[in-house]
Amino acid sequence: MLPIVLEITEKADLNNVPFVFAIMMAASASFATPLGYQTNMMVYGPGEYRFIDFLRAGIPMNIIAGVVTITVLLIGWPLTK
Repeated sequence: MLPIVLEITEKADLNNVPFVFAIMMAASASFATPLGYQTNMMVYGPGEYRFIDFLRAGIPMNIIAGVVTITVLLIGWPLTK
């Protein structure tokens, strides 16, 4: 995704930093499924968790991470150069 975003921001004459930050945060916000991160998979079987258990805990965390990311982006970086 990074090369695509860098190319688009260059052609659109936009500051690439907020877009790179958004990609970084999206790639790090893998809370909602057991497949999203290695430690989730490690506890999935032994802990007898179900897929829905990860959704219940992960979706609120993803929403919080999304709101924080958007807030930081809007406050921290202007979208134009």
